Amino acid sequence: MDDDTFEAWMTEQQQAPACGPCILLASRIRRMAGVLLAESRGKVHPPNPSEAWCQLRDTRWAADIDLDDFLIRPDLDVKIKYEAINYETDSIVVSEMVAERAAHRQYIRQSRDERRKQQAD
Repeated sequence: MDDDTFEAWMTEQQQAPACGPCILLASRIRRMAGVLLAESRGKVHPPNPSEAWCQLRDTRWAADIDLDDFLIRPDLDVKIKYEAINYETDSIVVSEMVAERAAHRQYIRQSRDERRKQQAD
């Protein structure tokens, strides 16, 4: 790639608008992470973020994240905490989503119980 082509490409990259669907999905994933942490009462598997990052080695994410360089950092589990997602999410929205999911699970249980009762009659 010659210098002019490279500079044109760089300019295009810097001036391109952000991907709207990507932003929406990232926001949704962040909220769901908060919901999952709340529902599990903070229990996560694997317990250490470094172990979780290692599990990405054989996935497509490995091409996007230089895991080998990233994982050799000795302070990885000190700097990265699962609970940090709570600082990046709206706690009211997370609480509402937890309640919605609990209500949905209750609805599913009641529906199952009603079907069982009808089948028994």
